[in-house]
Amino acid sequence: MFFDLQADPDPRLNDINNVAAQPQLAIDLLSLQEAARLVAEGKKVVESTGPVTIASVDPIKVDLQGDPPTVTLEVCVDKTATRSTYEGDPIEAGRDLARYRVIKTTYLPDPGWAVSQVLPPKGHDQPQPC
Repeated sequence: MFFDLQADPDPRLNDINNVAAQPQLAIDLLSLQEAARLVAEGKKVVESTGPVTIASVDPIKVDLQGDPPTVTLEVCVDKTATRSTYEGDPIEAGRDLARYRVIKTTYLPDPGWAVSQVLPPKGHDQPQPC
C-alpha cells in the first residue's frame, strides 16, 4: 500500500489506517507525508508500484492470549518490481528482511489484523537483504 499511495496523483494517506496500527501508523504517516512532498516537488517519481510480494515468512512469536493478541513474523519483502527515481537517479528497491509485529485490532473489520511495528532482524539495527 505504501508504494501505491506514493504513485497515486491524489493519495488518501489515511488509507494506511487499514493495514497499520500504532506506533507503526504514526511512522508510516510521517514517511508518506514526506514522500508525497517529494513527489509534489518533482524530486521523486514513482513509475511502478510492484507488485510488492512476500518472498518468505517465518513465525517468531505467537501470543493469541495477549491483550491485544500479537504475532511476530520475520518477513522477506520483495520490492524489486517497484521503480522510482529521486532527483533523476534510480532508487534501488530490493528484498528486505525485517520483523513485523502484527496485532488483532478492535476497530478494523474481521479479520482485523494490522502491523503495529516493523523491526530489524535480531542483532541488526536496519532491515537486511534477503
